[in-house]
Amino acid sequence: MLYSEVLLEAVRHPSCRGNISKMKIKISQNNPMCGDNLAVGLEIKAGKVVKILWQGQGCLVCCGSAEILCEACLGQKVSFVSKIKATRLFKMLGFRPTPSREICALLSLKALKAILNKVNSSRSSSRLAAPRSELRSTTGDPGSRQTF
Repeated sequence: MLYSEVLLEAVRHPSCRGNISKMKIKISQNNPMCGDNLAVGLEIKAGKVVKILWQGQGCLVCCGSAEILCEACLGQKVSFVSKIKATRLFKMLGFRPTPSREICALLSLKALKAILNKVNSSRSSSRLAAPRSELRSTTGDPGSRQTF
């Protein structure tokens, strides 16, 4: 068998494939070598992935990998999701793709990592750009607010 049953089943019956146009956190990636185009959308609440969808078109390996990765991330803590590596994804797929197909299999992971970097950088920016009136005092009454 060329592909694992896990991969084939993910492509036949996707549960995470959907329209991401209304999702606030999303990113697109493409693989010009194979013609894969993939977009991933994400919702995070209380440090957990509460919604994750993918849309696009591509080869069986790309689409199956996106589905399997999204299913695995749903309900997980962001700290766990951010640590997923290629070797872990290959285990989830049930096979190691040939070198020419690794790019296809890893496109969804590349998109997920880019989204998490985007989320982390926007969180860092918002903390750095906090309004002066919202900064808490480190001296005196812990409940008081002071402008620095």
